[in-house]
Amino acid sequence: MDLSLFYAYDEEGNQVELQRPETKSWSDVVQCVNHHKGTNDKVVNLFIGMYLLGIDWDWFESYKDWLKECKKVRAYNDALVPNEEGEYPDPMPEPVMVEQPELLTVEDVRHREYTMFRQAAYGTSAEQFHDVFDEVDHGAAQREAVKNQLKNALAEDPFAKLLPNLDQGSTVF
Repeated sequence: MDLSLFYAYDEEGNQVELQRPETKSWSDVVQCVNHHKGTNDKVVNLFIGMYLLGIDWDWFESYKDWLKECKKVRAYNDALVPNEEGEYPDPMPEPVMVEQPELLTVEDVRHREYTMFRQAAYGTSAEQFHDVFDEVDHGAAQREAVKNQLKNALAEDPFAKLLPNLDQGSTVF
């Protein structure tokens, strides 16, 4: 597990935990996409990047909490002493390690967004889809036509599982 995103080394070579940078929530990304409507992908990509960074830092906070809990459990288990019959009491079980989130890039999220849009509008028919949409502007001119279909697809699409803060009543388009 690579924790280099969360630590740096000082002049003396000591490992120092970095301070959490500014991050964005998924609702911030949704507002940004709705505001720019395909006209400023650089800003949208920046917000998506900050959102993904927030996911990583949220996991790191959970990981640190897990480490603290493990130390407590191990200290308790190491301090167990046998009773009069020489039997040890049941030890506390080790906590379950926090699952690291899938490592995604901005391009991964954009590709999933594009794929989800295509499936919501046309299912799996690539020919029909490419007649209306193109990858450059993600179909900015046609977004309103498939908005309701996309809302329904969000509940069933794997992309929605990537976004735990997503309000099911709103769309990113």
